[in-house]
Amino acid sequence: MIKLIIFYLLCLIHCLIWMFVLFAFLNKSTAYINLYYLVPFIYIIHIFPFHFLEYTKEQMYATSYKEMVNKFLIATPFGILKRYTELQDNLDKYCFANPIGAQGMLIFGAITSAYSLKKR
Repeated sequence: MIKLIIFYLLCLIHCLIWMFVLFAFLNKSTAYINLYYLVPFIYIIHIFPFHFLEYTKEQMYATSYKEMVNKFLIATPFGILKRYTELQDNLDKYCFANPIGAQGMLIFGAITSAYSLKKR
C-alpha cells in the first residue's frame, strides 16, 4: 500500500511540475523562477539518457508500469490527464514535433514566461 502511495505521489509531483511550467507566466515571480531555473533544469534532465522520476516509477512497478500509470491518469478528476495523454499520442502521429509534448511545453513555458517578464 505504501508503495502505491509513493508511486501516486511521484506521478502527482511530475504533473504539478509540468503544470507550473505551463502556468508560471501568470505571476512575475513564478515566471522568473520558471524561465531562469526550472526550464533550464528540465532541459538538462531531458538531455540525460534517463529521467530520474520516470526511472524511479518504472523500478517500483517493473512489470506493470504502464497499467499503473494508466490507473493514475484515469483517477484524475474527469480523467483529464488520460484525455490529455490521448491527445498527445494523436498529435505524435500527425505532427512533426508535438506541441503539447515535453519539448513543446518547455518552449511554451519559456516563451510565455519571457513575455510576462518583458518590460512594458
